[in-house]
Amino acid sequence: MRDREDRSPISLPPGLRRRIAQARFNLGWEYVWPAIWPALGIAGTFAALALLDLFTALVGWLHAVVLAVAAVCFGCALYRAFKLLVVPSHREALRRIEKASGLEHRPLEALQDTLPPGQDDPKTKALWDAHRRQMEERIRALKVGAPSPGLPARDPWALRTIVVLLLVIGIVVAGPERAERLQRAFVPTFESSAPQRVAKLEIWVTPPEYTRMPPIFPVQVAHDHAQSLQTVAETARMEGREPAKAAELVIEVPAGSTLTAVVSGGDDAEATLDIDGIRTPFERLDNVNRHLQQPLEKSGRMSISHDARTLGSWNIRVRPDAPPIIAFDGAPGANQRGTLRLAYKGGDDYGITRLRGEMRRTYERGEVIGIEVSGFELPAQLLNARKVKEATFHEIASHPWAGLPVIIRLSAEDAIGQTAYSEGVKLVLPERKFNNPVAKEIIVERSRLTTQPERRSEIVDHLDEIAGATGAYNDDTVVFLGLIHARSRLLHEKADTAIPPVRDLLWDTALRVEEGQLSHDERELLRAQEALMKALSRNASARELEQLMRELQNAMDRFLRELAKKLQSQKNANEGIPFDPTNRLTRTSDMQRMVDQIRQMMRAGSRDAAEQMLSQLSDMLESLRNARVMRSNPEAQRGNEALRQLQEMIRRQSELIDQTFRQSQGRNTGESQMQRSAREQQKLRDMLRQFRKMMQGMMPGKAKGRQSLARAGKAMEDAAKALVSGQPGQAVGPQGQALEALQRAGRAMIRQMMSQFARGSRIGFGRVFNPLRGTRDPLGRDWGDEDQEGVGDDINRVKIPDIGTIERIQDILDELRNRAGQRHRPQLELDYIDRLLRRF
Repeated sequence: MRDREDRSPISLPPGLRRRIAQARFNLGWEYVWPAIWPALGIAGTFAALALLDLFTALVGWLHAVVLAVAAVCFGCALYRAFKLLVVPSHREALRRIEKASGLEHRPLEALQDTLPPGQDDPKTKALWDAHRRQMEERIRALKVGAPSPGLPARDPWALRTIVVLLLVIGIVVAGPERAERLQRAFVPTFESSAPQRVAKLEIWVTPPEYTRMPPIFPVQVAHDHAQSLQTVAETARMEGREPAKAAELVIEVPAGSTLTAVVSGGDDAEATLDIDGIRTPFERLDNVNRHLQQPLEKSGRMSISHDARTLGSWNIRVRPDAPPIIAFDGAPGANQRGTLRLAYKGGDDYGITRLRGEMRRTYERGEVIGIEVSGFELPAQLLNARKVKEATFHEIASHPWAGLPVIIRLSAEDAIGQTAYSEGVKLVLPERKFNNPVAKEIIVERSRLTTQPERRSEIVDHLDEIAGATGAYNDDTVVFLGLIHARSRLLHEKADTAIPPVRDLLWDTALRVEEGQLSHDERELLRAQEALMKALSRNASARELEQLMRELQNAMDRFLRELAKKLQSQKNANEGIPFDPTNRLTRTSDMQRMVDQIRQMMRAGSRDAAEQMLSQLSDMLESLRNARVMRSNPEAQRGNEALRQLQEMIRRQSELIDQTFRQSQGRNTGESQMQRSAREQQKLRDMLRQFRKMMQGMMPGKAKGRQSLARAGKAMEDAAKALVSGQPGQAVGPQGQALEALQRAGRAMIRQMMSQFARGSRIGFGRVFNPLRGTRDPLGRDWGDEDQEGVGDDINRVKIPDIGTIERIQDILDELRNRAGQRHRPQLELDYIDRLLRRF
């Protein structure tokens, strides 16, 4: 390294001094980089070859020679670079600035000049100062310029680019073995004349696709296990105790998993897989790579060896796929519409793929005794759910066996076809109760087609008689044609295959007589719900789901319109839906909001949440249909009458509170007005006393409704005393308590009524039960505690992802789809991404 002569500046501005320092640094870089590049090129080439593990292909003596030559070349290059290094001088820095700034006549050096001795008279000094000011003006816009080492001129073939590229490739190829390969490059092996290479093992276990489990890497599992044991041991030592003896690591893999192993590198020896003495050789791909892929069928010690050297050994346990379990979650129930409610629970270690119900019945036809079997699908709310706990409704009223005793059981199937069955439950299938006499006669003949098919001629005659009495069904042409068609088919088609379609036709005809257009709209709604649920379960396309959602929306709108017309046309007020003191029964807007949320969930890819909300909507619609039949139950009508009386008391108590409050504010404070209020309060108390006597046979003594009525009576008594004594301000509080107690009693009564009749329990009011435990209102929503909001709250309790969650879900899906298109990624990762995307 050489240092050049320099002359110290006398007086320079601070800005110029900074530029001079920068110029000296740039000049130094232009000297250093060309000088040191050969040494860096040699070092980079050696490192790239080491990362590519090419030195292991050399014999020991040749490896040593290459090391020596590389060391000599690197040393010479460093020595040459040291000799070429020069420290830039101050004058050179000034010249660089002047050259980069395009300055002439060296103004920077002129700034450092001084007057010769003896030339300090005022005129000369003033002239000299003017000259310096002129030079300072010229150097205000100084430039230093970027360093220019001129390396392309010294390396016209761009060998430096090749070195950098080899380094990048070596770093990527070496992966986590970078340090190990660099270390091997500096240590030649002289044990044999043949090239020595260390074999590398890559091994993983791929579980079956239906398990939805990620690949298992035994090497990583063993490493994590060893680290956890080390942490436990260190903790024990810190606590001054001996660490417990660790159990041997056992890696569990699902049955049907596939083992994949690759042995790369090493010599030309054979690689072998050994599972408890059963040896399987690897398939040779080329001279250095060997591959094996086979299913894991048995547990045991698994070892992989190469050239008498064990590359890895693990204890593997193959976990068999357990069969699913399924059971009833309570006894099956039915309502007066003939809807069967099945509550069930079950599970499987990797998910239930199919749920079915199976009904069996024994029949006798003369001397022949046989068994018939009929099955139906149960909707699984979550795709491949590991745990299932659902309650579903099934329209059994139209089934040919409606009203007959059967044995019903459930079955669950997993992904590999294992099937489990629940215990059989005996029950009489529910049948719909028809009120129209013509509909009743049609249903009777339809039932005879199932139980007495040999009496076909009698059934034909009865159908003729029903069709002939056109006035009984208001001369409905559709009903007449349906009856005639059923009669003609039974008369002219003697085969038993004619009976099932005739049964269906008679059922539709009876519904037409009973409910008119509403029955058709109801069936269309059920079909739309079922089609959408099946599409979600089989992961249908977004376009198909959107079309099914539109069909469900249209079917629900038609059904609700017809239902509204039906309710408005009721002539008898006692046939209406009971009074709701909370005014929280579901409105059409509630169901519309749920439909919109279902559509939003499907668009965001949250199909599990969409299925769950669709189940909630189905329950609400089912219960809404159930509420229509409550009017035909005498006990429900008596309960409705009691609720109307309670509603009247609530109305009168509310008006009395307003009147008393005005009196407490100094308005309407006449004595006659005060006495009138006291008499009105006493009348309400007497009315409540009569109401409580009436409810003794309808509500249990410890029911919350009875307790609320008692509290209301006590509060009314206090309010009446305050009014009699002329203290309306003291009466407002007890009157408010009385009103609140009456409303609580109303809520308790309607819950009790709905829990009894909306699910078709046929249990009288006199039974003691808790209506708040696991019950739902007639629209399918959970009842809360009596003191809570109660009706309608569980619509908001359904766990629906918010907008932020939906956006994150969409971002994850976009990233997964983006990575799925990057085919340079490992095949293992691409397969895993494909399994994730397959659900969406």
